[in-house]
Amino acid sequence: MAGLAMLLISPFVPRLAADDAPQALARAARSPYDIERFIATHNEYDWAPLWQALDIHDVFLPTCTLGSESLAACSADVVSVFDPSQVIVVLRHAANAAEVYLRFIPVVGPNRFVRWRFAGHYQPKAAFFRARYRVIVFDRKPFLVINGHGANADDASSEFEEWLDLTAGELEPALHFTSKGSQETKLGIRREVAATVSSSQAALTETIRISRETAFFAEDSEGELDLGSQTAISVYTRVGPGPFIFDETQSSSPEAEISELYEDFDRALSNEDFLSRDLGALTTIARQPESREKRWLRRLLARCEDTEDKRVLVKLIEGR
Repeated sequence: MAGLAMLLISPFVPRLAADDAPQALARAARSPYDIERFIATHNEYDWAPLWQALDIHDVFLPTCTLGSESLAACSADVVSVFDPSQVIVVLRHAANAAEVYLRFIPVVGPNRFVRWRFAGHYQPKAAFFRARYRVIVFDRKPFLVINGHGANADDASSEFEEWLDLTAGELEPALHFTSKGSQETKLGIRREVAATVSSSQAALTETIRISRETAFFAEDSEGELDLGSQTAISVYTRVGPGPFIFDETQSSSPEAEISELYEDFDRALSNEDFLSRDLGALTTIARQPESREKRWLRRLLARCEDTEDKRVLVKLIEGR
């Protein structure tokens, strides 16, 4: 009896064995809180019974096992949203920085009994660090905002921000943009990108403005060189549900230019692209007296293809 009493009053919930996990996880799919409870009380299991119970076919989380110091590899958060009423379950595998978001909507029966309707899922791109999330309200609508790791290569790294409209029928991004990024070319030209939502307007046409900046740097034997920067405003609008669409009439640059300079980290800018995109700052450097930046620019131009931008800069450096 004493042993039973100790078990009942213990603040620690025992984690259960793996052999009961498949059936228990399938049953837990009926409620977001049951899913959270299952993860809190099990150490080792595969996610397949949950995906099957919820009819999900396009996500992946590694099998959960005991990690270092006997800590479980998997965990779950429950996020309650009150208008419209719903619950988001965030499933997480810590070692792989992988997450899956599940949405459930309460359905109240005639006897006031609440059952849960599964209403969508989303998995951000897996990365080397854990995604961060928060819930915001825009135009009286809740949005789940996810910040995660985007590009990852020897020469590039970036972070993205996604806005998921929690009033929409599907749990998917209504807005996606690169919030931070860095990329370096083979010649050592580094591009640093930053972007933030600068304003939003709630009206018949919902509008989001994003302020963007790209700064260019290089190095010589004496240290870092500042090669100037570019800024832009990109505007996204929508009427009703669905994704926000780039509005070229309100943005400061065409969508293709925004994408190349502020979003695309799959391909580094060529020397010639760099001359074109940073021509204003490079023109200033070429007109100034001899400097570290001017000597660096002279060496770069010797490696560039013959373009109109190159010819303009060479003439300025030569004083013609």
